Amino acid sequence: MSRRPRLASGAHASARALAALLLASSVGWGQFATVERARKIASGTPGFADTLSNDARFGVSVAPLGDFDGDGIRDLAVGAHRANIGGAERGAVWLLLMRADGTVREHHQISALSGNFVGPLDDHDRFGVSVCSLGDLDLDGTLDLAVGAYRDDDGGVDYGCVYVLFLAPDGTVKAEQKISQLAGGFSAELGLEDSFGWSVEALGDLDGDGLTDLAVGATRDDGLDPEPTRDFGALHVLFLNADGT
Repeated sequence: MSRRPRLASGAHASARALAALLLASSVGWGQFATVERARKIASGTPGFADTLSNDARFGVSVAPLGDFDGDGIRDLAVGAHRANIGGAERGAVWLLLMRADGTVREHHQISALSGNFVGPLDDHDRFGVSVCSLGDLDLDGTLDLAVGAYRDDDGGVDYGCVYVLFLAPDGTVKAEQKISQLAGGFSAELGLEDSFGWSVEALGDLDGDGLTDLAVGATRDDGLDPEPTRDFGALHVLFLNADGT
């Protein structure tokens, strides 16, 4: 039986940010997937009026949100970790409320200057390098997000962090929890330039407590080697509480 997948894929851009929605054609057993049609989302395209800074890297991360606004259409979160909003390379995430044709019906920015996000973000934190949905972590009926800021300096230079964002139905942040070397009950030892938060991925309920758990990449972690700058990388599995700690 053939299926028509409705999946979204992010495309990287070196100067102007973009994300492309690919609507795949029907694919049968033994056939190759082909693109039925495509829709580009970038600064100034229909429904997305925000002006992006040079080298913002919109599309560096893309996450499905399910039907965030209840209109029957799946929505997206998109990161731009080098956007100069509120300062140099502080980064941002956009919630894109979609139409069925792949255009943006409405969008909401979460950054140092928008979306009721407190942070605070500093220059070069690169918030938005990674993003994923945590489902409804706080059970208020609205999806929540995890967003990485891999060059945050909590504890030391570029240790990195993750923000758990509890969203309101209007796409703004109603509460947040930072997870870093100094916050959120995170007990693992991070080091210089570990880049914790480079990647995030929801794991579902790994430990059976009814709450979504989270995997976080730290791509420049030196592992157990006593020598610095080995950059072996590491993965941290975080068993979350309902408050994001």
